[in-house]
Amino acid sequence: MAKKTKYRIQTFDLIRSIAIILMILAHVLDQWLVTESQWIAAILYLILSPMGVPGFMFCAGLGFGFSWQKNESKGYSRRRNTLYSLSRSIIILGIAIGYNLVGVIVHNRAFYDIWFWYILQTIAISRIIGLIFTQLSVKGKLISALLIIIVTHFLLFWMLDYMDTSSLINFFYILCFNSIDADSILFFLPFFITGMVFGEIIYEFYIGKIKIDLKKWAIFGLIIMLIGIFTGLNPASYYYGWNRFLDQLSLHPALDIKTLPLFLSRNSYAWILYSLGGEIMLLAGMFYKIDLKLIENQLKNKLEEGLKDRRKKDTTEVSGSLVKKPTSSSNEKLLKNNNDIQRTLAYKIFIRSPQLFGKYSLSIYLIHYLAYLLPFEFTHKLILIAFLIFCLAIWLCIFIIDKYAKGRISVEFLIGWGSMEIYKTFKQIGKQDQKPTQ
Repeated sequence: MAKKTKYRIQTFDLIRSIAIILMILAHVLDQWLVTESQWIAAILYLILSPMGVPGFMFCAGLGFGFSWQKNESKGYSRRRNTLYSLSRSIIILGIAIGYNLVGVIVHNRAFYDIWFWYILQTIAISRIIGLIFTQLSVKGKLISALLIIIVTHFLLFWMLDYMDTSSLINFFYILCFNSIDADSILFFLPFFITGMVFGEIIYEFYIGKIKIDLKKWAIFGLIIMLIGIFTGLNPASYYYGWNRFLDQLSLHPALDIKTLPLFLSRNSYAWILYSLGGEIMLLAGMFYKIDLKLIENQLKNKLEEGLKDRRKKDTTEVSGSLVKKPTSSSNEKLLKNNNDIQRTLAYKIFIRSPQLFGKYSLSIYLIHYLAYLLPFEFTHKLILIAFLIFCLAIWLCIFIIDKYAKGRISVEFLIGWGSMEIYKTFKQIGKQDQKPTQ
């Protein structure tokens, strides 16, 4: 009988891989690129930023929604599922605050920058808030994400206009937006919530409960992207922190760009819609090319095994002998087909190798800051070569951690171990609360 293996959704890891690689690129350009070549950083950032942090947050939502549905299918109560998820969120938040504290000390920043919206903190808080949205339907989640985008736009403008006149408004600005060009929760929560929706749907498909129409996903993403583009054609306001790349673009001798459209201005409502639509389209395309056939084969294999078990139960004696059992092994052929796909050179190069970046994305996020300690300077002609070499070095480190240490010296392992300890503590407290008082 063919050996059963646990299938991992490849698309999740690959979208996360693309995101972390682009985040590394942004920081490498920021640190290693000579001043006169900074225009290339601005061009690449304007083009690729919708797949960086947005992709990371979208994929965090995918994983959250998928895991939530998976635990529910195992029979987890809502309380148990909530505590399990909250345990993981708490350990991520602890790492985020520690990371921010190091930044405050090293860069001599204001103390309130301990609450700074780097990606780790945004993921942790999004997961905690996401527990509320698990109670909503698919439409409820999508409408909520859209409302957050709209309300955030007006809320930000109002706070920026009045924060200097009120300490209370200034406090809430720091709480929600510290700072406007960071990975602030209200800018990126819609990516997480939308990712939750598609993560839940993919799990339902994964267990054979529903069918999915990836064309509708792609069309839905395209519509959102076009809305972002057409509502964001107006020039962005420099006053609110957008268009900061104009100074870098002015360094190019042949470029004379005075304004940028709002949909290319990071963290604007138009950019959020534009980026969100792109992420949905990317998910639909990659899932179709990578995971769809493999999961369908797995579902067919389960169906074949179910039919085989039923035939065994229905087997009866005829003329003193058992009816001959079917010799069909189509389920084994399907598994062999999956294995053949995963053994191809193209699959190993373009799927398995980049997948490590997604599997250990949080570890890589912390490791890649070593670039800030390396005193390199490159022109635009050499920077991409240096970036590729740096990525290869990171990949080799992660490969060694994965193959020889089995991931035990990674942030992901720390989060898994720490979250389980917190979860056990929650369970123990729950048991004590349930004990009758004497």
